Amino acid sequence: NALGAEVAVPNCFNRTNVELKFKLSESDRASVEAFLDEHGIEDGQFMVGLNPGSFLPTRRWNKNRFIEIGRRVASKYEAQLIITGGNREKTLIREIAESLQDTVPIEATEFTLGELAALLRRIDLFITNDTGPMHIAAAVGTPIIAIFGPENYHRYRPYSKSFNRVVAISPISCRPCRKFDCKSHECMKAVSIGMVWEAVESAISYAKQQRRST
Repeated sequence: NALGAEVAVPNCFNRTNVELKFKLSESDRASVEAFLDEHGIEDGQFMVGLNPGSFLPTRRWNKNRFIEIGRRVASKYEAQLIITGGNREKTLIREIAESLQDTVPIEATEFTLGELAALLRRIDLFITNDTGPMHIAAAVGTPIIAIFGPENYHRYRPYSKSFNRVVAISPISCRPCRKFDCKSHECMKAVSIGMVWEAVESAISYAKQQRRST
């Protein structure tokens, strides 16, 4: 999995100057526009993506906290929620969508890599665990709230000139950790709804300013 691979870099490498780029094809853009049209999304509608899954369970923020953040975003900002994930996360996404059914969320689970990138480019804010899609969102310039637990967020945070905010508890004595499972899950439990919501409000303020300037 190239998105999860570690890359050796020279000591002189300055991470603060890194900017990823993902070239979008016209066919992927067209597929996403057709998907949004099918779901009745109008031009200019404010969209917020939720990405609650992760290959490693230890990197997943509690689904009920994602639900609460989604409910607040939809209520306060009249945002269209789009819940993203892969085939292995369909059950999780369905559970979250059902809990948020009053907000009429859209489930997005059947995309190629290129189509996912095109979808993330159309989203105004992406709230995500530490996953591959987080880096794709950075590469297409979408504002990001990245929720980190066991991994080294100084190394693996999203790199983008757009707004991106890492939400994590520090210090945690057992970080970094790449265990598949954890008895305490302390690092993710410590990330509160309030912490993420504060970051979300800052990000939405930025996203709306960007909209007005374009």
